Amino acid sequence: MKKVLLALSLLTATFALKAQTIPNSSFESWVAYSGFGERPTEWTTTDSITMTFSNNIVHSAIKTTDASSGTAALKLISSSVTVPLIGTTINGPGIATNGKIAASLTSFTFDGGSPTAVRSRFFGGKFKYNPAGANDAAVFTVALLRRNTSTGQRDTVAFGSDTVNYAVSTYTPFSVALQYRDYLNNPDSCLILLQSSRGLNDPGWANGSELIVDELAFTGVVGLDEVSDINRQMTLYPSPANQQLNVKLSAVNSSMREELRIMDATGKEVLRREVSSEQEQFDITRLPSGNYFLNLTDDKNKVFVSRKFVVAH
Repeated sequence: MKKVLLALSLLTATFALKAQTIPNSSFESWVAYSGFGERPTEWTTTDSITMTFSNNIVHSAIKTTDASSGTAALKLISSSVTVPLIGTTINGPGIATNGKIAASLTSFTFDGGSPTAVRSRFFGGKFKYNPAGANDAAVFTVALLRRNTSTGQRDTVAFGSDTVNYAVSTYTPFSVALQYRDYLNNPDSCLILLQSSRGLNDPGWANGSELIVDELAFTGVVGLDEVSDINRQMTLYPSPANQQLNVKLSAVNSSMREELRIMDATGKEVLRREVSSEQEQFDITRLPSGNYFLNLTDDKNKVFVSRKFVVAH
């Protein structure tokens, strides 16, 4: 009987790992879409759009050999193109998605995605960023979705988004925390967006901003019993932080042991303290500069609130 149970548990674990996999997550596989360009397999990019509008001159998404691992990575480039006949100039980010892109003169819309049945806690990978302007920013966005059989539409199970508005010259991990809206159902798909700038004609947009991305992955699992406590609030300041991180909490539960845990961009815990009041502080002078998450948890590791902050020395 024990052997049977072990076999079933291994089978379940194997399925979960497969379901959590992002297709072509390290951008090693590419396919030609015309005589002038190629795109990463299982992904759609804006490159075919910018190439069409620019007579096959302006690339907004290309393969680069500057990889964190393997032989290739994805480079997204913010660019400016003028629509033929109309004469309208569009300033936009280089975009890649595991779904589909529909473009207009004023916006991009996205649909589709990849199958997944896992309630992941984080989405992340490795990246470099070279903003061409002081106010530009790269964007990482992910949504876990589920088809609603009653409406025929897809409901959002969880959502996360993050921006980087500073130069990163060496491969650095990024991590986007997923905030759950549905604690009753598992997703059936995920939609990922990677952008070298915030959006079309954004005030901070800069021609030539470059985002290189590699080694994408989902990590962690959120259980169906981890019900969100909507009354919990957590405020962090300052951010970026240098020497001290201040934490302001609301509705501290004195009847339950709660902890604050600082996690680095890879999900590794680097600092922890037990909650004793609505005002807490961390000495962060020894933490390397970078992105971090502060999680409010109970003693069973259930996460009530997760907030991102930046350490900059």
